[in-house]
Amino acid sequence: MEDEKFKLFLKSIGKNIRVLREKQGFTILEISQKTGISEKYLCKIEEGKAYNLKLCTHLSRISFILKTDISEILRLN
Repeated sequence: MEDEKFKLFLKSIGKNIRVLREKQGFTILEISQKTGISEKYLCKIEEGKAYNLKLCTHLSRISFILKTDISEILRLN
């Protein structure tokens, strides 16, 4: 059950990032270039499939580029 909640949480984070990114007109490539995070990993984040410990660091970089508070990314839908 906890594993399912965590997966839903990651999917919510990914959706929030995708919505914010698209709303601001950024492509995954542009975010990749600005954050130093690979396009492949950014796709995993947006799909809710990024499970490693670097996620917090990456979320911090992404929120900075998107000019949003990290709480906006972490909010549950």
